[in-house]
Amino acid sequence: MNSYEWILAALAFVTVFVAVLGGVALLMRGNDARLRERVLRVSGASDTDEPVSMLREQYLQDLTPLEHWLESLPGMRHIERLCEQSGRRVPAYQVVALSLALSCGAALLVAALGRGGLAPLIFLLVLPLPYAKLVRDRNARIDKFEEDLPDALDVMSRALRAGNPFAETLKVVAQEMSDPVATEFGVIFSDINYGVNVKSAFLAALERVPNISLAALVTAVLVQRDTGGNLAEILDRVAQNLRQRHRFKRRLRTLTAEGRMSAWVLVLMPFVLAGVLAISTPSYLPMLIEDTVGLKLIAVALVAMGLGVIWIRRVIRIRY
Repeated sequence: MNSYEWILAALAFVTVFVAVLGGVALLMRGNDARLRERVLRVSGASDTDEPVSMLREQYLQDLTPLEHWLESLPGMRHIERLCEQSGRRVPAYQVVALSLALSCGAALLVAALGRGGLAPLIFLLVLPLPYAKLVRDRNARIDKFEEDLPDALDVMSRALRAGNPFAETLKVVAQEMSDPVATEFGVIFSDINYGVNVKSAFLAALERVPNISLAALVTAVLVQRDTGGNLAEILDRVAQNLRQRHRFKRRLRTLTAEGRMSAWVLVLMPFVLAGVLAISTPSYLPMLIEDTVGLKLIAVALVAMGLGVIWIRRVIRIRY
């Protein structure tokens, strides 16, 4: 099998991989946009309004002119936002540099071991790993935030009943709770304390934590500030609804566990079988790989597998 055929196989595999990542990214962006649109509609703000965050202002001030230029490159804003959402305080260009360094290092290592034909494939496989790690950290952080948010609302409600101002209740939450709730509420308190209005501070928090539970809190706070009412009672009701929603979410994950397991089995089975055949019958797989028709079949199978993964994900992902 020559280098040209290896490159074709690598491009086919990476096409499927990028399609899956792109589908997941578009789904996350769609969810974030719907959350933002819903809160903006309730709050009366314009969709063109950019939330003001002292955290981002400080982040931009700490950059050198060269880093400013690197951060202004296309796509860097999305990676920067992903770093914020994952809780990683690193510039976006460093993530790109790390990705390139890891992929180049892995490709050079494979080439040094005498497998130069595999170097392009290894390069393309390692390239998206830092991005995938950020997405995983982002999802884990948002899940942790959603789990702890009802307790934070209880702390806010008790602080309000004790006579504390609204801004001080945010500081109490930042002191009493653990990360990531404490970090995000501390940033909101700092924004308000330095002169940012409440609406902009909470909208900036929703940019950092795009979650329906936080959207419910933001909506409740903004509506209460416009219409009045007992905020402590409103927070109690929101906390109760969030706990019921969290219980429903866990039950839903239990009911859809079989579908997720089926997806993993269907995706991993061809690779496991290929590994078993490579060990038990080493002369079998080269007949498929070294033939042009076999490479086309592999490419078609990978594309169909990627589409199947996206389809199964859409089926078992129930919006609630």
